[in-house]
Amino acid sequence: SEENGRKQKAGGAARRRAAVVACSNALSERCREQIEKLTDFLTDCGLEVKVSGRLYGKNGTVFSGTPKERAKELMDCYRDPETEMIFDVSGGDVANGILPYLDFSAIGRSRAVFWGYSDLTTIINGIYAKTGRPSVLYQVRNLLAEDGGWQRRAFRDYLAGVSEPLFSFSWKFLR
Repeated sequence: SEENGRKQKAGGAARRRAAVVACSNALSERCREQIEKLTDFLTDCGLEVKVSGRLYGKNGTVFSGTPKERAKELMDCYRDPETEMIFDVSGGDVANGILPYLDFSAIGRSRAVFWGYSDLTTIINGIYAKTGRPSVLYQVRNLLAEDGGWQRRAFRDYLAGVSEPLFSFSWKFLR
């Protein structure tokens, strides 16, 4: 893109773009500092971060907008050809409300990967069922946890393409 070309000509590498959204329950104002720290961390990882205008509750409710408005925020991310990752920082009870407003054909054409947890599995499952595209079942706010050092290193490694320990973990089936 023209913007990436300007960054490369200015001597800096083109930055990868990520978005931060909230498709489910809105965040409280108390989370604003945490989201700023998360944005700083993601920027330090080399990402250009776009934060949705619909993260925080309106009028004391759990909603940051109507389902249609929240879906539009998500679809704007999918329609931006520069966006590679979409980090949903919400969770709770209302993610399924946006499903009727998602354009799965646009999602299928996008290179963006959705990351979310909790009731956002409804969106993750919808994306996979309708498009076959992968998503990541992960709450990116965990990167800020006090004991999240390993996760932060693994996330940086993932972005650098060095290794993928973020997705490699030992497991055992139990019956």
